[in-house]
This record gives sequence, C-alpha cells and structure tokens, in this order.
Amino acid sequence: MGSVKRTNEEWIKLYEQQRMSGQTLKAWCAENNINLSTMSDKISRLKKAGLLSEQNSRRNRKTKVETKWAEVTSLATDTEIQVEINGFTVIVPVDFNEAAFIRVCKVLKLC
Repeated sequence: MGSVKRTNEEWIKLYEQQRMSGQTLKAWCAENNINLSTMSDKISRLKKAGLLSEQNSRRNRKTKVETKWAEVTSLATDTEIQVEINGFTVIVPVDFNEAAFIRVCKVLKLC
C-alpha cells in the first residue's frame, strides 16, 4: 500500500477530528490507519507555517474551539449550557464529562 497524498487542508481537518475525538494522537492514528510519525510531523509543520493555531495545543486545551457544525445558543442556567448541533439541542451541565460529550457531538454531527 502506497502513502496517501493529502493537502494541508486535509491534514488540518484530520487534526481537528483527532482533537474533537478526545483520544490521544497515538490511539486516534491507530484507529484511523494513519502513521503516527507522519501525522506528528504534519502537525508540527502546519503549526510552524501558521496554519494551525497554538490554541488547539495540549497546554491550551480548554480554549474555546469554534466549529461550523455546533453553536452554543444560550446558557440555560448557571449550571447548564445549551448547545445546538445539526438541528439537535443538547443541554449539558457545566461540569460535564468532556469525552462523553465529544462522542455525542460526533454522533449528532453525522445525523
């Protein structure tokens, strides 16, 4: 099997998918049949070229990441957040389990 040629935009999309998955880079690459060292190298090169924001790096993980498929429409209360995803409204507590919420978002994004 030969290597797959991808554009910078495709690598950026893969990086965003990995970040949203909640998985480690190693686990995500294994699950998606992507060579870990290739992905790591591409991420590094994209960051150096200014095509990937450092706000998505591990040390700044809690920074808000905007997407085109999800929108925080309002704060329901001081203890809940209302999010609209592909026409679905999800209300989550502010102390939600991030990994579980990411899995729900991935499912709703596909609907």
